[in-house]
Amino acid sequence: MRIRNDIKTVLWCGPAAVAAVTDRPVSEVMALARHFTGKRSPKGMHPGTLKAVLNALGYTTTEVFSAGLEFCAGNPQWNPTLAKWTRENAAVFRAAPCIALVSNHYVTVQGRSLIDNHTKEMTPLKRAPWRRARVARVFQVNRVAGPVFVPPPPYVAPKPKTEGRAAVLRLARKHGVEVDDRQNDMDQIWVYPPPSLTDEALDPHAGDHCAFDWLDAMQRVQDYVKALAKLQTV
Repeated sequence: MRIRNDIKTVLWCGPAAVAAVTDRPVSEVMALARHFTGKRSPKGMHPGTLKAVLNALGYTTTEVFSAGLEFCAGNPQWNPTLAKWTRENAAVFRAAPCIALVSNHYVTVQGRSLIDNHTKEMTPLKRAPWRRARVARVFQVNRVAGPVFVPPPPYVAPKPKTEGRAAVLRLARKHGVEVDDRQNDMDQIWVYPPPSLTDEALDPHAGDHCAFDWLDAMQRVQDYVKALAKLQTV
């Protein structure tokens, strides 16, 4: 496998993973991603978009592992590291290339090697980066006979920022909680503790700072408010 990078802008992990599996130029992968998302410059790639682009290029995807909601909502340490998963599932990715989502990053694994937008070439698994990252999902990718036509889905404009977001940000600012929803394109919201709760022993969400919606984000901010109040009474 290789990544035929023919673009001058930043190479993101999603397009790199698709390019590695299909041997298509990155520019073609990016064009399809724009087609399916309606975004001028798609960066992060939602698994649904990843599947749609692969399908349009004549490939099928089979999800062979999913950590479920626990990956970000509970205890990510319960999920296997990439090193452990590849060690225990060698037959899966030796039969066909697999794209794994680890720590919000896509890597492609086949045989005994890994490739992504950082390595840009096949790297032995024993020396590859991301070996200690926790695995969220794994897709096995297979070429199908003949071209595949996927009708483009209607473009749905992003929903405007809701009052829920404004309420979360107001409460967060009041108590020094950091909220960031601009780190990626996967609809995740990152909620970090105020300075006085950065110690893992005090942080009620140590090791798990991402939320998938504003309701979850509000709950996390409220947890920090409670933790602050408890700290002040000690």
